[in-house]
Amino acid sequence: MEEHDKVLDTVLRIFEEKGITLREEKCEFGVSKVEYLGHEVSSEGVKTKGSLVNLIKEVNKPANNAELRSFLGMTEFYQKCVENYTIKVVEMRRLLKKGAEFVWNERCGMEFQRIKDEINLAQP
Repeated sequence: MEEHDKVLDTVLRIFEEKGITLREEKCEFGVSKVEYLGHEVSSEGVKTKGSLVNLIKEVNKPANNAELRSFLGMTEFYQKCVENYTIKVVEMRRLLKKGAEFVWNERCGMEFQRIKDEINLAQP
């Protein structure tokens, strides 16, 4: 805790020197983990967390380009939790190319489910 307080004091001093202000109600000090932008950050690393993961888990198969863009947008937020994310969504991205017809095939379905499963597994 002594080291924590020293580092915290140094960081806060630098913030003050640089004119950076913090909102007290948004600060947490001396905790073992924090939630930030849909992630849980702790000594164990960064894990997915929150309602967005639950939303991804519950989302239905996209029926058109707009729904697919929405799904990919949500999952890209967690792409660091999915090894080789860009490779695993190639077929779905193909549907979004200019002039491409939206035809959902078996490979799209497999990619869709795999991404949902891997993001869900990344939750603590």
